[in-house]
Amino acid sequence: MISLKRLILLSLLGTFLCSDTITQTTIDSTFTLDSIDVFYKSDKYELTDSQLVTIKNLIESNDKEDILYHIESFADSDGSTDYNYKLAERRGTEIEKTILNLNLNDIPIRKIIHGEVSLGDGASGEKEKAFNRRSILKVVKEARYKNVNIKVLSRDSSALEDTELNVFFSGVKQDYKMPASNQLVVPLPLQEKIELHFISKDHFPIIKRLKLDEESELKDIRIPMRKMDLDSMMITKVQFEGGMSIVIDRFYKELQTLSYTLLKSSNICVEIAGHINLPFEKSVDRETDNFRLSIARSLEIQDYLVKQGISEDRLLSKGYGNHHMLFPFARSADEQSKNRRVEIKVISCDSSKLLTDDYLDEVAKKKFKFRGLPIDRKFNIITINEDLPNMSYKGKSDIVAQAKHLQSKGQDPKKFSYRELLLQYKARKETKAY
Repeated sequence: MISLKRLILLSLLGTFLCSDTITQTTIDSTFTLDSIDVFYKSDKYELTDSQLVTIKNLIESNDKEDILYHIESFADSDGSTDYNYKLAERRGTEIEKTILNLNLNDIPIRKIIHGEVSLGDGASGEKEKAFNRRSILKVVKEARYKNVNIKVLSRDSSALEDTELNVFFSGVKQDYKMPASNQLVVPLPLQEKIELHFISKDHFPIIKRLKLDEESELKDIRIPMRKMDLDSMMITKVQFEGGMSIVIDRFYKELQTLSYTLLKSSNICVEIAGHINLPFEKSVDRETDNFRLSIARSLEIQDYLVKQGISEDRLLSKGYGNHHMLFPFARSADEQSKNRRVEIKVISCDSSKLLTDDYLDEVAKKKFKFRGLPIDRKFNIITINEDLPNMSYKGKSDIVAQAKHLQSKGQDPKKFSYRELLLQYKARKETKAY
């Protein structure tokens, strides 16, 4: 199934060019969540088994509220206009029947029958006709929008080149090419969590998150972008699962934006610095698993960027353990998550080629990608509630009691997993070996 994931603003026509002032009107429109093309042989309207499966997958993967199905059907120019209209109508009706047989939620269906599509000027042959023998099935969501005037600037007043804006919401991605003025009026949906990703050559990407409603008075957004000068640094918002080098799914959009920036900025080389969350502890030694985890996180981002087409010669991977935590005394889950991060620092391309990446063999890298049970993680008094959110208060209290018991005996409880400490506590209780 081919997913377009493209925003279709049906009622917002033309290019939204900037002006000094804009009217803050609310606009009713729709956007496409998902879409597939269905192609036919000449004079055919029946669906093949594989097409039926594709349509079923589209419907099952877009089981959302407030959606409707939109069908457009076409025919080639062979035969009479009346015949081709009826053929296109049958094609649309077959898809409609299939949806009705699968759809249990009475989702509305809209059909548009285009009928015959003539070949363009200079076009001829079966290839062009085959393209016109098709139907388009879209999963559409109705929404309301407000226009927002967006202006992108450079902090040091240098010229911005090749600037883009990517808008993300509800699984949809809309791309805008900024004009020479770097100013654009963009329709943004109401009641949606929106991410605005700004990308420009030789500048650090910027991500702005917002949510608009009917009462929002936001009319203008100003985005100052920072040039990627030598030794300048960006703290990414990319975060990892606790104790692992696995990027949390919702942060992959930020990684995509970073890769687009580096692809645009072919003369820029960077160091990828990996970090861990280990508050209230002294700096860990390089030979420990905790330090290796920071290396694994750096290598994970490097591997991703290389797969996106960035030359490995432009990337230097380094781990820093817990030496540079944003929150060295982190207590909240949010602070601890922000400690598990990577930072991007601009370095000379000579350095990226000459210096050696921190190294982990494949066995060590896989170790930090293993999603074991949370109870098998090493004991950490700071993160126990985060690591064991579903365990009872009594169970966690028993683990902490055993950890204190080991400390009183001169042993380090952090060498044991939560499971091991819980079993030790139960064994002590049974034998009354207090």
